[in-house]
Amino acid sequence: MRKELLKGLTAEQIEKASHCHSEAELIALAKEEGVELTSEQLAAVAGGGCGPHAESRTAACPRCNEQVQGEFIETTPGDGKYHFICKHCGFEWFEK
Repeated sequence: MRKELLKGLTAEQIEKASHCHSEAELIALAKEEGVELTSEQLAAVAGGGCGPHAESRTAACPRCNEQVQGEFIETTPGDGKYHFICKHCGFEWFEK
């Protein structure tokens, strides 16, 4: 997530947000935390993610070779990677 979108959030809130896997989860977390999202933050969430790598990526599962759609995530600003969970065999992995 771009740094300017994290303004006003505590380290704990940023950590919790890093574990959200969908815009619905992120919006629910914001409500739970009493955080009002700005129009830019809402647009970033509604657009499928934040930052220049917000798109998803397809890769072959290292275990079963099934094609899997990965989702871009950042646990801390700048360390972005794609998160994959194979629906065929359940294998989970991350890659840059």
